[in-house]
Amino acid sequence: MARVMTVAGLLAVAALVTGCSGAGPDEVPTASGMPGGGVEPQVTPPSAPGALEVHCDENFVLTVSAQTVQATAAGVPLRVSSAAPAGTYLHYPAGGDELPAEPSVWMLEEPPGELALSCSSLDAEGADVVVTVVDPGGHWSDATAEDFGCAVGGMPGWAIEGGTGATPEEAVEELMGQFAEPMERAERAWVGYPDAAVQTWILGDERLTKVSAMVYEANGEYQASPDYICVETPWEETAFS
Repeated sequence: MARVMTVAGLLAVAALVTGCSGAGPDEVPTASGMPGGGVEPQVTPPSAPGALEVHCDENFVLTVSAQTVQATAAGVPLRVSSAAPAGTYLHYPAGGDELPAEPSVWMLEEPPGELALSCSSLDAEGADVVVTVVDPGGHWSDATAEDFGCAVGGMPGWAIEGGTGATPEEAVEELMGQFAEPMERAERAWVGYPDAAVQTWILGDERLTKVSAMVYEANGEYQASPDYICVETPWEETAFS
């Protein structure tokens, strides 16, 4: 059966949202530090076994401690430091973030293979340094949200509250109750790294997938925020079946 977002389905879900100017849920941390798509690196204490040392000097020259870095269940560990001016960013394929004043460990959600890193500001740009991410533990999953029945069908400006809870499941359950259209099923989509800072969940009714959601921990609790409208897909045609 073809995976099609019907007009009726779009209208039903669109009734839950406003235009881009509408109020949204709590802002989700992102790769660029702005709300919406991407993921801000997960920051951990400044020591992490196996972390790749990454340093940006005052001339925006990036140096690394090795040519390979081993992925963990939470992502790719980098111990980041900088002597560059304030406002300098470390860039990586999924986005970029401002370099910290003090050394910090970041967990990037980058797949195995080549990883290009560089540092730059508004006024200067450093050269790329390419390292290789290896994953002998097989932590990374190539599956996508589309495999789990949620190809992008629309990117609305959400006008509903997010959900919070002591566990991801509790946060998702509260989020489901915010929709005008009944959401009767929620499943975690195991994409990327299993212990990554942001989880992907798929919500829907008894028959079809409807909406994707991002779940992340903040301020000692889990928060669930709607992401985008799915191309409606029968659950039995997804990787969940």
